[in-house]
Amino acid sequence: MTRASGRGASGAGGGVRRNACGLGVGPALVGVPAHVWEQVRPLAPMMAERVTERIQHEVQAYAGPGEGRRHGLIQDAVTAAILDFAELARGRAHHHAEVDRRFREMGSGLAIEGHDLGPVLVAFQVAGSDLWREIGTLSRHLGLTGDAVLAVGEQVANYLRHLAGQLEIGFRSARVAVRRPTIGLVRALLSRPMTAGELGVLASAAEWVVPGSVVVIVTEVELSEALGSRLAECGVLAAREGTCTVLIGGEETRDAAIRLVLGSQPHKPVAVTWPVEITEVRHAHRWAQRALRLRQDGRIDGSQRVVDCAAFKFEIWWAADESLVSSLAAQVLAPLRAARPTQRPVLAATLEGWLATRGSTKQLAAHFNVHEQTVRNHIRRLRELFGDRLDDPDEIRLLVLALRSVRPS
Repeated sequence: MTRASGRGASGAGGGVRRNACGLGVGPALVGVPAHVWEQVRPLAPMMAERVTERIQHEVQAYAGPGEGRRHGLIQDAVTAAILDFAELARGRAHHHAEVDRRFREMGSGLAIEGHDLGPVLVAFQVAGSDLWREIGTLSRHLGLTGDAVLAVGEQVANYLRHLAGQLEIGFRSARVAVRRPTIGLVRALLSRPMTAGELGVLASAAEWVVPGSVVVIVTEVELSEALGSRLAECGVLAAREGTCTVLIGGEETRDAAIRLVLGSQPHKPVAVTWPVEITEVRHAHRWAQRALRLRQDGRIDGSQRVVDCAAFKFEIWWAADESLVSSLAAQVLAPLRAARPTQRPVLAATLEGWLATRGSTKQLAAHFNVHEQTVRNHIRRLRELFGDRLDDPDEIRLLVLALRSVRPS
């Protein structure tokens, strides 16, 4: 049999590119021909069965009948992981998020049932070593060199560390939820998508009825125990995240929640999103945070304490990427560059005031403390530069946003 040459983990192409699991990308990096991993695929269920039996034997928390539900869940997760590893080793650059989800759920289940994670991690490493010996034996049987086999071992170890990390993430998240169920549920909703089963368990622990759709409220108001209790009575989840308080509740709780927050600290702003699906909470949280920043920066109306995100969807989208905003604003305001450098700030200020208010020349002259004819001259020059764009509602909105975003030079 022809022996596959092994170049170790560095490969022929120089530095190792690694994906999120720490696994080298590309079969040349491990010195193993891609067809070798085709031999692993049909063996995956049998390998997973042996790993599952070892885990259940080593860990009392996972003990159960060989054909039971727990056995099936573990075996399915391990099978998916073996197949995923084989695909990654063949050169696929992206790890399957579904595998991570399965292992996080395993860790979450341990915490919810009151078990420790330590014995599971030990058993996981033991079972992983068994699996590595099987893959190593197969690799040698297929004629790989010693260097190639060692390289495969390094990749298996990286992948096992990644999966152990997913177990820990699920365990820690669920443990917080068990100890402080409301905080745990809010953090879970803000950090990742959850299955219906996981959401149900966390919501039940927090004694929260999951609404059909929710609104997310973000505020700088401090979350006192009294305020948290009153919000809970209204069916609203509340937790402190960083420097802000985050509220999550059904659409019907929106007004009551805002009244409670406004009554708590009169001078703190509040951002409230439009109704979203429960799976979009983490996105809505980001939108509300961005709306508060825009208000603070003066880029959206700050005269009201409550920022209704629905009224500023375009502005929130526009501010999603600051470097992109600068680039787009430069394009939108490019006609100003045809004016003399000393004229640009004056024309920009006139344009912003005129577009925002569509006020008369008399009002603008009073605002800028100049003669009306000066304003007329500026508007005439702006029409020369921007043409029909000044009469197009979509263009006007882009111009206003661009002017608020950058200071033309």
